[in-house]
Amino acid sequence: MSAKIMWRTVLTGALLLAAGAAKAQESWALHGQATFLDQYHPAFHAAYNGPDSMDPGSRGNETFDATLFAGVSPWAGGEA
Repeated sequence: MSAKIMWRTVLTGALLLAAGAAKAQESWALHGQATFLDQYHPAFHAAYNGPDSMDPGSRGNETFDATLFAGVSPWAGGEA
């Protein structure tokens, strides 16, 4: 086993142990995430246009989503 692989294995093990110890001490958690998506296409020539076709005009749309997660562990093994 090379020294590089050995150090990666030791580091990975230490991180997993630290994560397990931190998890054992947590009684609550609060997490959030947000996503913003912007889509655009320039105008293009279309031989035909219909309900199942893409609009040949310049078009842009945006989507935004935000989510909040909360949890509590009132006793060992219990979650809400």
